[in-house]
Amino acid sequence: KVLAAAERLTAAGEQKQAIAAVQAFHEKLYNTHVLDPACGSGNFLYVALELMKRLEGDVIEALLNLGGQQALAGLDRHEVDPHQFLGMELNARARHIAELVLWIGYLQWHIRNNRSLPGEPVLRDYRNIRTMDAVLAHDGVDAKGNYINPRRPDWPEADYIVGYPPFIGKGAAMRQALGDHYV
Repeated sequence: KVLAAAERLTAAGEQKQAIAAVQAFHEKLYNTHVLDPACGSGNFLYVALELMKRLEGDVIEALLNLGGQQALAGLDRHEVDPHQFLGMELNARARHIAELVLWIGYLQWHIRNNRSLPGEPVLRDYRNIRTMDAVLAHDGVDAKGNYINPRRPDWPEADYIVGYPPFIGKGAAMRQALGDHYV
């Protein structure tokens, strides 16, 4: 849609407005956040990163076609990167793996397309993947196994939610895996 608008603007002789429209789309892409509330080792987040990097590549190509290198000014400080991909995971080890999966995917993309590492520091601790339950927050468990102050957990703000929730089954299987009080 943005590319079609940029083409119309270019045809009308409004090159600067065409470039501005594509740059605005890139800014929107940079500010898009994707959440996987049961991220496991981060596969869905990695796929989302890969797809958004491809889209960003299309944006960069469009800007180069519209205005050459000058149209890319400032984009190096605003590129799709792991900070935009948020996750929640009960298993702390899986959470760490998810962070690594995102960084490895991002670095592979960057090296493949830029033939260099990104600026220092190469890795950043965005704290975008949390070790937490996406379904239940509480203040502890009493002696009978009841949750104290059970409530919905606070999820990070996101524009899109991706993933596949863990599947345990129905009734007895769920109760056996999670316990009566949790269910």
